[in-house]
Order: sequence, then C-alpha cells, then structure tokens
Amino acid sequence: MVPRLPPLIAQLRQLAQGYRGFHTPGHQRGRGAPAILREWWGEAVFTADLAELPGLDNLGQPTGVLREAQARVAEIFGAEHTWFLVNGATAGVLASLLAVHRENGCVILPRQVHQSVIHGLILTGAKPIFILPEWDAQQQVWGGIDPGKLTAILASKNHSSINALVLNSPTYKGVCGAVAECIEIAHEYNVPVIVDEAHGAHFPFHPQLPDSALTLGADLVIHSTHKVLTSLTQSALLHQQGNRINPQQISQCLRLVQSSSPSYLLLASLVAMAEQMADQGEALFDQLLAQIAKFIPAINHIPGCHTLKINPNQIGFTAQDPTRLVIQTQALGVTGFMLDELLHEQYKITAEFPDYADLTFILSPSHTEADLQIFVQALQEISTNRPAQPLTALPPLPAVTEAVMSPREAFFAPQKMLPWREAVGQISATTVSPYPPGIPVLLPGEWITPEVVDYLQELDRLGGQVVGVEIDQTIAVVSNW
Repeated sequence: MVPRLPPLIAQLRQLAQGYRGFHTPGHQRGRGAPAILREWWGEAVFTADLAELPGLDNLGQPTGVLREAQARVAEIFGAEHTWFLVNGATAGVLASLLAVHRENGCVILPRQVHQSVIHGLILTGAKPIFILPEWDAQQQVWGGIDPGKLTAILASKNHSSINALVLNSPTYKGVCGAVAECIEIAHEYNVPVIVDEAHGAHFPFHPQLPDSALTLGADLVIHSTHKVLTSLTQSALLHQQGNRINPQQISQCLRLVQSSSPSYLLLASLVAMAEQMADQGEALFDQLLAQIAKFIPAINHIPGCHTLKINPNQIGFTAQDPTRLVIQTQALGVTGFMLDELLHEQYKITAEFPDYADLTFILSPSHTEADLQIFVQALQEISTNRPAQPLTALPPLPAVTEAVMSPREAFFAPQKMLPWREAVGQISATTVSPYPPGIPVLLPGEWITPEVVDYLQELDRLGGQVVGVEIDQTIAVVSNW
C-alpha cells in the first residue's frame, strides 16, 4: 500500500512535474542549473525548488496547504500553534522577543543564552536582567538557573515591566535545568516564558528523554529540528500555547525576520520530519537509546575517558539528554580542541563542539552501531598513546561587569577598535564569549575591566577561543562615551 503523501508534499510534487514557468528561481526546475550540481545532486532537488506558486500558499500569511501543514505539525509536537521557520531557530528567537516587547521593558535570562537572544535585545531595546546559571566546577559544565534566584528577582521588581523570562534548555551539552519550576514561578507573576529548546526538538518523542518545555507549560518554544531530527539545515519550528502571547502578534513579528522567498525544500523537510516522528519516532529512539546504553559504558571503560553525568539533585541540573555525548578530556591529558583535531584528521570523526576540557558529540537515530564501534576503537587508540600530564587549571570566571548602556544603545553607538589592554575602562560595543566556558564575559553596554582582559589573555594563552574579538586581538568599544 502506497502511503498517503502530506498535502504540501503532494502539491509540491504535482507542480514539479512540468509546465512552462516565467518566474523565480532562475534555474527553472534545474534546466539552467550548473552542470556540476545537476550531476552531484540530481534533477529532483531542483524540480522541487519552487517559488510560492498558486497552490503552494504563502508562508507569511498561510491560508491553504501551509496552514494545514503547520496545524498538523502543531498536533504532532503537542502545541496549540506552530510556525515553520526557514531562517533557523534564530528567527524564532527574534520573533518571540519582538512579540513580547513593550517599551522600556526588561527580560530575565541566564547569562549563557544563545547569541540570537542578545541580538533580540539589540533589536527590541529591552534591558537584560541576568541570572548567572549554576556551575559544576568538578565537571566544568553549566546548568540552568536557580529557581530561588528567579523568585528573588520577580519579588523585588515591578513585574509589569518584565516582558518575559527566557530559558535555554537543554544547554549545548545536554543539561536541562529546573524548567518546570521556573515556568511555574514566572507564571505566578503573569510573566510569559520563552524557552529556547533548539537542542531538544526530539524530547516529545520518547518517554526516556527529558520533558519538553511544551509539556511543562512554556508559552513559546523554539525547536531546531535539524540537530537531532531529520529536517534540512536552517529549518526550525516555533510553537505557542496559552493566552499570554497573541498568535497573531507572532505571525506579524515573523514577517519581520523571515525571508519572503522561503525554500520549499526546507518546508517539505519539516513536514516529512514531523510525519516521520509521528509514525516512527518512539521506535527510532528506542533503538538509539539501546545503543547508547551499551556505548557509554564502553567509553567509560577506556582509561582516561569519562563522559559527563550530572547529579539531578544538584540545583540547576535537573535532567540530561542522553543523545548529547560529552567526553571530558582532562584525564586524557589533552584539551577538547586537541582531541577534536586528532579525531578529525586521523580518524575522520568530526564532533559537534570542542571546548577546553571536553568534546561534545550529537547522537541521532541516523547513527549505526558500526559508527559507534569505530568511534570507541578510535578513543581506545588515543587513550593508549595519551600524554601522562593533566591539563592546566582554568582561571576563575571574572565577575559580571556593570552595564551602563542597554545592548541596543551600545550596539548602535559610534564605535572604534582598540587592543584588549587599551580597551580597559571603555564600554564594550560587542558580545565577547570565550570558550571555555561558553558564557559571555562582555555584552554590548558593559564596562571592560582589567579582570576581564586578564581572563581573555590567559584563555588565549591556554589555547581557548574568544568569539567576538578580531584576530588581531582588538575589540569594538563605544567611541563617544
């Protein structure tokens, strides 16, 4: 029996069959595409690369097959409303912050949010109220925020001036904080909650995975469905539920940040991914989780190899995503940067994200047992030849400096570039995030202190990466302060 195609995909296939078009894109269903790409990709990808033709609806204001498709995906993920994103999860984050914005408002957020949240503050002008997330010093990993700190802030502020609470869960390394408790606290003050769950789009599809923020009652949830799930890169979803945020406002804000020429390849991949999860999701993750249950102990038996395992009784460390493998490298005597390079160059194994003291890998149902066996074998060989010396301890994180301008004011102020040391006493016009620890030490509008510069120079000496500064070690500062 041939399965019924989702309406959007059926309509796309029908229109791709052939007609004489005088519209974008210029390759005209592949006839004019570069030969090297036609040979490599085949013809089908070009025939499906269509514009918003009659019958294919309008993503900015859907009334037909796209409206039906979004409603179906909302049903699959357990949301009241879902929007397709073709500019990545970033578009969902920006639209969410725009939708909750009120003039002179504030946003409560953890310090280690994704850069798109900072960009949202710049676009809206909202003032950030930061909560430093919890830090596990032994395992060198950030968790979520302490709900007690959130309560203290809400109790001490005029909560009518607070636009939203923004949470990022899970973190890049798969750590989930006390999301349910934080949502409950925020809602007691009628503060809407936006959860950047970009790395947890798979959570709704297996009971052994952490609870999705949708299940826990968040008002807006952003999913990057290409990270563990199977939609194409740059595709994502924005979900809404409850009555704190008007869905029409979300639609309007998305029109500000989304392309007016969406790729139907991305849209079709979102529809197909959701139907795949509806039909096979639990079975696919059954298989993956069974493989992980054998895979993790095998790694931990290799001398010098340890995988991250959180303590769920520790504040800020409520749950852990088993599909996010974090190998701590201290006992191997190499940094995560060094291990990443070694695996890539000698074993053709490429990780997701290197850090100073660990290396993060994403496991998905697409991985096979053979993939995992090759990975374990590579680690065994590296362990046998590992240097017998511990890593140098990292310096302590400098204190968060005072903000004297909003991120928006500093970003749009006149700027100049200064060497790190000469920038002391100036106001940062940019976000500076060193890895480790993957948390901004400077945001636009904050003072640059000697302690921050000392920290950046020491991390650079140890081989870390400093994102947000130029290669010549200069930094953008506000020039007219």
